[in-house]
Amino acid sequence: MDAHERRFAIGVALLRLPLTLTLVQRRDFPAGWSTPNEVIDTHRFILVESGRLHYTTEGVERVVESGGQIFVPAWTRRRWVSPDAGGGCRLLWCEFSSDGCEIAPGLYERRPARLRKEAVAMADLLKLWGEAGGRRQEVERPWASGVALRIEGQLKACLARFWAEAERRGGGEVGPSKVGHPEVRRALAWLEAHYREPGALEAFYRTLELSPNHFRLLFRRDTGETVQGVLARFRMRRARYLVRQTNLSMKRIAAETGLADGLYFSRHYRKFWGRPPSEDRRAPEMA
Repeated sequence: MDAHERRFAIGVALLRLPLTLTLVQRRDFPAGWSTPNEVIDTHRFILVESGRLHYTTEGVERVVESGGQIFVPAWTRRRWVSPDAGGGCRLLWCEFSSDGCEIAPGLYERRPARLRKEAVAMADLLKLWGEAGGRRQEVERPWASGVALRIEGQLKACLARFWAEAERRGGGEVGPSKVGHPEVRRALAWLEAHYREPGALEAFYRTLELSPNHFRLLFRRDTGETVQGVLARFRMRRARYLVRQTNLSMKRIAAETGLADGLYFSRHYRKFWGRPPSEDRRAPEMA
């Protein structure tokens, strides 16, 4: 599957899935405004109505000009800045989640040929959101309100046009569909299935048919990461979801991610995300 086919598959998957919209907003940001360097736990679909952004995802920076549309998947590490040179920027964006569609972290961009059409479509989405009272829209329910269904339809129409032309601009894309060696593909699938288990790393190495040193070289070549790094990524992304989206205790979250020692979990979480889990639970979100 080539890059265009993968993007098309993402678009089709999102259009088929129920979406949970949590925010639609238009806001002016002054020059020099910046967000924290953090991982977001919902998808961000953003239209730059005026000005420009310096948007960094997974360590890769991209300048997004006025009229650009970007999609930043959930669980992407991102930071953006409205540069000092200029009058700031105006963004119109929405935040939503979808179960059953995993999108590689990074930034996907579309430069629409007809900005007015996309601006009107996003403004209509904002209007519908206002009619709903700015409330979370769980549109997957069959008894969902009429306005919730209209919101979902409008969002999916915008996404359909976006994914038809989107380009991926940065961030890793590690997964079984990309890597070459079959043992590395098997390893990624195994780690994703077993990362919640204590001792998963040692158990994984017992499944190897290759020598560990040879396998580690293959894994690094095909993924650009270490086995420990991939395992940590699976665990910490799940941990952050549980920290931000549930009221589970930190001890329970540690156990749910294969890190039964609560103190070790907290240190590991801080090292990975740059803040302790207790602070992350209270943190507000931005576009």
